[in-house]
Amino acid sequence: MRLVSPVGLFLLLHGWMPGLVAQESQIRLRLDTGEARVALAVLDARAAGGFVPESLWARLEASEGYGRLAERERSMGRELTVAEFRSFLLQDSMLPRRDLLRGTLAAWSTMPVAEAGARALAYLPPGTPLAANGLPPDQAPLQQLRL
Repeated sequence: MRLVSPVGLFLLLHGWMPGLVAQESQIRLRLDTGEARVALAVLDARAAGGFVPESLWARLEASEGYGRLAERERSMGRELTVAEFRSFLLQDSMLPRRDLLRGTLAAWSTMPVAEAGARALAYLPPGTPLAANGLPPDQAPLQQLRL
């Protein structure tokens, strides 16, 4: 196991110890923003004229994020229907939140996930691969729908 002193950890976290930065091939991290981007496109379409083309709904329902959210809901004994998710996005309360949601997505999209992965590898044995697919956290508003 590779140990890093508190000072070394501080320097590593601030990018001042390039010798401890992991090989890029060890890190395979990806932030999937597809569902969030399509959901914003749905809200934009509503704001522009109220009509949401079926092609946008199809893209949303085919997104990895939507599939994983539906799977997560099923694993907890709750079924997430397409109609329920559409109804959630069509709520009038979602339109004023577009800018906030867009800003949050922009912030998440610029997150240096590979850099974070390199930092995490400092705590793992040398040569350990790090792989994950992440999604922006969008489940909290859905829970309000179920109250």
